[in-house]
Amino acid sequence: MTTYGVHVTREGDQWLAEVPDLEGTQTYAPNLTALDRYVREIIVLAEDLPASVTRDLVLDWTYDIGDLVSGCGGGVG
Repeated sequence: MTTYGVHVTREGDQWLAEVPDLEGTQTYAPNLTALDRYVREIIVLAEDLPASVTRDLVLDWTYDIGDLVSGCGGGVG
């Protein structure tokens, strides 16, 4: 299965995410749990995948928050 890189930033009280390899896949959420769900939904839509694979998508999260940049490697941290 494909691994999707997800770049996460913070703006005010919102978490912002984009999947750089998929054009137009940006979303935001008030917390990381919701962000995970929204990112999975936009990948399914962008890739025209069946909704049943949403939970099985492999995500490689990178967080860029101020002076910190860190990778999470597959789950919401």
